[in-house]
Parts: sequence; structure tokens; C-alpha cells
Amino acid sequence: MIKYLIIAISLTLNFIFIIFFLQRSSNVTNIYSTKIDGTPKYQERLEMPNGDVVERILEDGVLIEELVFFSNGGLKETRSYKNNQKHGDWITYYENNDTTNKKRKKQYSNYKIGKLGELVEYNYSGSIKKLSVPISISENTQMITNYYSNGQIESAGRVRKNAEGKEYKYGIWIWYDEQGFVEREGSFD
Repeated sequence: MIKYLIIAISLTLNFIFIIFFLQRSSNVTNIYSTKIDGTPKYQERLEMPNGDVVERILEDGVLIEELVFFSNGGLKETRSYKNNQKHGDWITYYENNDTTNKKRKKQYSNYKIGKLGELVEYNYSGSIKKLSVPISISENTQMITNYYSNGQIESAGRVRKNAEGKEYKYGIWIWYDEQGFVEREGSFD
């Protein structure tokens, strides 16, 4: 009796599996290959409903890199991984029609085995808008420096994230005018 039940379940699951793959949409392209050293390499290209395209590269079953493209073909994001964790440079680009600078950075982050090393946000002009550097991982504390478009520091201080992920100011903060002179200071708990 149990033997027939297992066979019936197996046939049902195989049937569902076959139907799932036959109905799979054509928005996914898979390429299997092998590197020179024999390591299996897998590339996947996904066309998203909003028109963006995501390309994922896995080596020996481990995610190595993701590239995201705008619907117009321009590069939107690059993401690097090590041991399936964020590692290396992550870059987000502005969508633009600038023929001389197609890869205009919007945000740059650097990770070491899943831990954020720095985060830089850019204005469209290319100047730095905000720099975030972790001070204490255990306390979720970062040093934040905000910049005016002319490159002068606008404000600087620390932030912490609470359990819900919301940032709040912590410690001494200093605000500057566009010429670099101190406007005011504040202390936060």
C-alpha cells in the first residue's frame, strides 16, 4: 500500500514539474559552460516585467556577479559576491542619454564578506552627495558626511539604526554653510 502511495506521489510531482517547465515564460535564458579549470559556470538572463534585464553568473553553484540593465540597454547596477554574500564593489548608475558618460554613478558601496565598508551617494553632476562609513557594526553606527554640490561639507555626524532599521542621529553633529564655515552644532542621544 505504501509503495503505491509513494509511486503515485512521485508521478504527481513529476507531472507538476513537467507542466511547470513547459509553461515557463521565454523571459529567462540559461547558458551552461565550463571554465578552463573544469569549474561549472552558469549564466542566467532574466527579463523583468518593467523592462530591466538581470544577468546572474554562478560558478560551481555559487553566485559571483549580477548585472542589471535598464530597459534601454544601459547599465543600471553591478553587484559582486563571494560565498553568496555581498563582497567587493556594488555600483548603481543613473539612467541617462549622455553619450560621453553613460556610466554616471549614482551610488557606490564596498562590502567585505557581507559587511558594508563604505557607501557613497553621488549627485548627477558626479560630485559626492553623501558618504557613510561604519564605525561600529555591533552598535549599527555609521559616520555620515553630507556634501553641497560645490563639494563643501554640509553636515557631519553619526547615525545609528534601531531594531526596525530606521536611522537616527547620535552624538555630536555639525552643520556648515556653503563656504565651509560652521553654522551650528547639535548633540543627540
